Amino acid sequence: VQDLDLSLLPQDSLPAPDLVIFMEPFQGFFPAGLHRLVCPTAIYLVDVHRHLPLRLAYARFFDYVFVAQKDYVPRLREQGIEQVFWLPLACDPDIHRPLQLPKQYDVGFVGHLNSHARTRRLEATTQCFSVNDYRQRYAREQIAEVYSMSRMALNSSIGGDLNMRVFEAMACGTLLVTDRIGNGQSDLFEDRVHLVEYANDQEMLDAIEYYLAHDDERTKISHCGAEL
Repeated sequence: VQDLDLSLLPQDSLPAPDLVIFMEPFQGFFPAGLHRLVCPTAIYLVDVHRHLPLRLAYARFFDYVFVAQKDYVPRLREQGIEQVFWLPLACDPDIHRPLQLPKQYDVGFVGHLNSHARTRRLEATTQCFSVNDYRQRYAREQIAEVYSMSRMALNSSIGGDLNMRVFEAMACGTLLVTDRIGNGQSDLFEDRVHLVEYANDQEMLDAIEYYLAHDDERTKISHCGAEL
């Protein structure tokens, strides 16, 4: 399907599309024939905070553009893309949910180590607290297991992105400790009510230590985050 031309689908005895939605990750694929379609087309840019010129080039082919990072909506509009909207990421409650498992770790993390700051923070956390094997690749169904076995979940954004881990960890009923960023985080969540934010590595370690020693506060915030 690498050379798929969407406008030719009816010639292959397939129905013409009513709507085309193109979503990241693209993995090197981009459909042809978009300009010949009569139906609306939309693209969802998740990692718009990375390689922005490439994503701007993609966006110009579509009628509607959705971005996962709120701060980039005006930046795309400045480039002449008018129909652009913020669409934050989310979680799947059938997958990301609290599991009745014994707590084994102070801190849990599931994700890629594709950031120096993220790696540094995880290494610093491991020196002070018990952490799962964060270098391991976990299957989708194991995400809830790791977070449910952790008293807290750690997040470190890349380029200030509001990533899926924020939503997934909170949905598992685990207190999320994450860096203070823009991109709509404060629009959705309140610090010390739904999650706990930090500004630097020392604040991160201090927050983990504090909420390990204050079970009631940790439980209250994690419940509020999960419900939201």
